[in-house]
Amino acid sequence: MLLEYLEGDKHFDRVRLSPSRLAKERRPMTEHVSQLASATEAQRGQALERFSLIQPFLEGDIPLTHVAAMHRLPLRTLRQWVQRYRQEGLVGLIRKGRSDRGKRRGLPADLVRQIEGLALHRPERSIAAIHRQVTEGAIDQGWQPPSYSRVYAIVRSLDQLW
Repeated sequence: MLLEYLEGDKHFDRVRLSPSRLAKERRPMTEHVSQLASATEAQRGQALERFSLIQPFLEGDIPLTHVAAMHRLPLRTLRQWVQRYRQEGLVGLIRKGRSDRGKRRGLPADLVRQIEGLALHRPERSIAAIHRQVTEGAIDQGWQPPSYSRVYAIVRSLDQLW
């Protein structure tokens, strides 16, 4: 905690407060408060709704399995909410956005560049031909070959840039 025994003192009657530890201990709480304050009204409402679902369990009134059955929610989800609430407070009950939102996932950047390069190369190739060539290259590199629809989406996104 924030209180430390003075060196050599075995009794709890003399304690001192460490300012550096005080700042370290307070920081997580202020971070949680600022995160909660910066959350949208909908996110705060969602956190409060989730809290209201797990509150009877937290207060020891009913088992979590009963809460899951009453609200028809997976027990695992409720356990995750309880764990995150205990670690982070209400902020833990706010749904986190993906850190990679808006970015392509699952394909190495080199493979995407290869698809784009083949699509921009003249004479123009069909998407099926690009897919065949990229699939061979991916297998040679030991990568998971992209699906046709993924190659199609990458090529079409280039068309929208023009």
